[in-house]
Amino acid sequence: MCYLDTAAMSLLPEEVRQAVIDFHTRRQTKGPDFGAYWEEVEKLRLLVAERIHGHEEEILFLQNTSMAMNLAANALPLEKGDNVLISNREFPSNVYPWMNLESRGIEVRMVESPGGGFERKDFEAYCDENTKAISVSWVIAANGVVTDIEGLSALCQERGYFFVVDAIQGLGVLPLDVSRISVDILGAGFFKWLLGPDGLAFAYIRKDILPQLKIPYMGWAGMEEPFDYSSYRFAPAREARRFETGNMNFSAIYGAVKAMELTRGLEEEISLRTVALTAYLREHLHKIPGIRLLTPMQRESSGITLFTCERAEALYQLLRSRGFVVNYRGGIRISPFFYNTREQIDEFLDICDR
Repeated sequence: MCYLDTAAMSLLPEEVRQAVIDFHTRRQTKGPDFGAYWEEVEKLRLLVAERIHGHEEEILFLQNTSMAMNLAANALPLEKGDNVLISNREFPSNVYPWMNLESRGIEVRMVESPGGGFERKDFEAYCDENTKAISVSWVIAANGVVTDIEGLSALCQERGYFFVVDAIQGLGVLPLDVSRISVDILGAGFFKWLLGPDGLAFAYIRKDILPQLKIPYMGWAGMEEPFDYSSYRFAPAREARRFETGNMNFSAIYGAVKAMELTRGLEEEISLRTVALTAYLREHLHKIPGIRLLTPMQRESSGITLFTCERAEALYQLLRSRGFVVNYRGGIRISPFFYNTREQIDEFLDICDR
């Protein structure tokens, strides 16, 4: 097998797999240890905050990126007559949570871009006095285009909009510094470019906006004193964890900690290698007669490339039969990661050139 589909789900490092297994083995043979479990949650909170240059009190955990976007849609102080801007190339995780607000009189505007990518000027044309938030994918899942989140962040700051980012296809490939690029709410799962298990995601909430947010759901874990089970004192935590409702996918927490530790200090090397493989792939695909790149060439590159040709579906099936794991999203989507090699890319290109 030649695995070129990390944008769907990464290969799982042995150390991560073993961390998950060890959790279940301990639980099976010795019973639960909730004190240790919650200590691991706090360890992961610190690791995530460090990775994005945020603060631990700005991090909370959910089951997937869709829940992070749902949290954003339902926690932001949006009222009837307000509008929210998203792009017309979003993965549904960043579409349906906002559409769900339309029954409350909140308008969802889909921004179009003829070039396939999105910059500040594309969104400015859709803004008016009722615009309250912009929500975008950092990297478009279908075609790998990198959104200009720095420009959009500046636009939101200048006009007082909330800025929400789905970061799952960028984090782990591209560097992110929320102390430099202001984001109000950001969400990402661990199972793609972060090499972690599935069933777990995090959300970052900029601490300055916490007092403005509604609390759409509440549980004991979100209280100031989460382990006081008997006094019933309704006192939500002052940190982002106020949105954590109860016990978590602790086995995934252990796996995610191991994944973050494995790549800690290697972020730049992983990024450079992944972007270089992607650039090499795009450069040589562009030279093959009959192949049309659907990913625009950009200064900043992600790990995702989309292309098509006259018999794209047949080529996709041929690649699968030869052991190449790729994806089909209105074209053939390839997403190599640092664990892939240039020789594997050459083998892939050789089949595409026949």
